[in-house]
Amino acid sequence: MVLYQEQSVNDCSCFGYCVYLRVTCHIRGKPHKTTTTMKISEWIKSDLELYNTIMEIESTTKSQDRQAEMAFNKICELYSLPKYPEDLDNYLESLGDKQDGEIRSVYEEYALIKFLNPNANKRTLVLSAIYNVKNFFAVDIKDVISKMESQFGSVKFIGIEGEMVNTDVIPVKNVEKGLLAGCFVVYTVLDTAGNRR
Repeated sequence: MVLYQEQSVNDCSCFGYCVYLRVTCHIRGKPHKTTTTMKISEWIKSDLELYNTIMEIESTTKSQDRQAEMAFNKICELYSLPKYPEDLDNYLESLGDKQDGEIRSVYEEYALIKFLNPNANKRTLVLSAIYNVKNFFAVDIKDVISKMESQFGSVKFIGIEGEMVNTDVIPVKNVEKGLLAGCFVVYTVLDTAGNRR
């Protein structure tokens, strides 16, 4: 996943950035991959409530990290999205027949996007994660595995540790050790989508 950021122009605001999201993802429930390019600023412009929420958060004197946390909470609530893995059951129940395959929480999607884009603005990453979950997109876990293995060699499990927007994706030896190390989610590398613990 690659995020392209440019300084904003007068009519384009997304926490001070004009953001183009280019993501290799899979559409839940579909066996093929697709590459989607989405100008997030257009999404913001098309949804007045989202726009007003972002403007409200931007107008605070809080740090960018704190604004990212505020966006995580407020925008997830705006769309009734699952913030954390423990929120998934209720979310899936609310979707009913509209559900199309496995769905990640915003926390999980954010952590994976952040791992692939470690230098990106956290506020932008929050919007990207929310966009993906809201629209049934997901970061391709194979991209995460490839990057993880390029840094650490062969891995069997991938864990997500940390809170809200301060997450890390780390290699772990097994599910038990990952959970003991404080990981909220552990993925097995083989058949990852079906093996969340």
